[in-house]
Amino acid sequence: MLARSSNLLKKWGFRDVYDNYMKILSDPDIDVVDIITPPNTHMEIIEKAIEAGKNVICEKPVAGYFGEDEDTELIGRVSKEKMFNSVMNDMIRLRKIIEVSGKKFFYAEN
Repeated sequence: MLARSSNLLKKWGFRDVYDNYMKILSDPDIDVVDIITPPNTHMEIIEKAIEAGKNVICEKPVAGYFGEDEDTELIGRVSKEKMFNSVMNDMIRLRKIIEVSGKKFFYAEN
């Protein structure tokens, strides 16, 4: 993958290519990240990016209910209340993280 990325780097004049988002978060020259990964990864990456001192743009959805270990026998039967409460708890936790960080969070839709 990095070989193909290196070709794009040369063609478009990008400075670096990373094969791991944690490398992006540790780069002091990067001050904003746009999260366009699969939705079930958004919350974790947002939190790590904010903790790393980055401003964050996140494509929709910010969060969602993607199941829990105990749901394996309940596929298709998880209550809407449980899913809603889980997402709301994630959003409340995320809001607190963002508020104390002093960083900006942007929500993007196509």
